[in-house]
Amino acid sequence: IGPNINLALVPEVKERSTTLIVFDRSGSMQTMGDEPIQSINMFIKEQQLSASDDDTLSLYLFSDTIIKKLNQIPVNKVEPLKEFSCYGMTSLNDAIGCAIDEHLSLHNVVCVIVTDGFENSSKKYTTNRIKEKVKEMENLMGWLFIYLAANQDSVAVGSKLGISCCSNYEQSTPGDLLNIIRETSGTVTSYHQSQRKVSNGKY
Repeated sequence: IGPNINLALVPEVKERSTTLIVFDRSGSMQTMGDEPIQSINMFIKEQQLSASDDDTLSLYLFSDTIIKKLNQIPVNKVEPLKEFSCYGMTSLNDAIGCAIDEHLSLHNVVCVIVTDGFENSSKKYTTNRIKEKVKEMENLMGWLFIYLAANQDSVAVGSKLGISCCSNYEQSTPGDLLNIIRETSGTVTSYHQSQRKVSNGKY
């Protein structure tokens, strides 16, 4: 079951909608074959069905290095990924911190974090500091964070990061990541649409 969001608590929209994806590509993700890249491309395709012209998407891929693949590109102009290589360890905290730092001025952001393992190689950010940053962005800028994880209790780990919208997927079950990403895409769409209705005075 995907993350459940109470849309009655959606903050007022300030500007365009942005979706920020922070996606694990550490070595252990290799066991899933093409499912990670298929999941990202499916998410992009589904978001394009409902995105407005101003909506943007950013994508960070991380292992023990962080690569910014997309930086606030209009959703309707995003091309499918053609390559997804897996290697290295899991700098989860640094990836989240970097993604937040580069979008600090934006309201109406949904940040979707996908991982298959625990933090084990960050150099800049501690878990406690990420929790502080998550709460700052939620409270000051109205961000929504969604944490999707395998091989752990996503609720327990997510809570340490300050994230309450959490779900697990089974890494060893073919198609399970695709399913949870599909459900999450629906949640993201509903969230953005609700914010647009608030902005337009329909609530």
